[in-house]
Amino acid sequence: LDGALRISIDPALAAGSLAPEDLDEEGIIDRLGKKAVEVRSVDEFEGMDDGDKRRCILASNPLARLPRRGSEESQSKVEDMLLNLMDEAVRRQVMIKRASERGDFQLAARLVADKSDRQQIKELMQEAADAGDYKTAAELKERL
Repeated sequence: LDGALRISIDPALAAGSLAPEDLDEEGIIDRLGKKAVEVRSVDEFEGMDDGDKRRCILASNPLARLPRRGSEESQSKVEDMLLNLMDEAVRRQVMIKRASERGDFQLAARLVADKSDRQQIKELMQEAADAGDYKTAAELKERL
């Protein structure tokens, strides 16, 4: 050793995109969330706080450069980053809900009309399962 002091700082923590409580005693990212493709519904997405969304992004892409915490703009950027990593069907559901909440019913209608066959089958399968029609749900699952 040359006697030089070497400090290793997690870039995500240094940039302010993670909070100190997101690291364990050794400075390693702790409590990484589920991966983005594991977010299965609009309700699950909306139930995540900013920290959950950030951990989910890092679990999906450890090299992601997250924006600094603290502003509404950074929260919006984090949500957009996460949406880009999520399953297409869930992403579209979030976008439809957002468009409807903003009163952009034209966009919401277009998003509904442009659903992929896979997404339509997935939604029908969920409806069948929710109604207790497991035979139909299983048949639809085969089509996925």
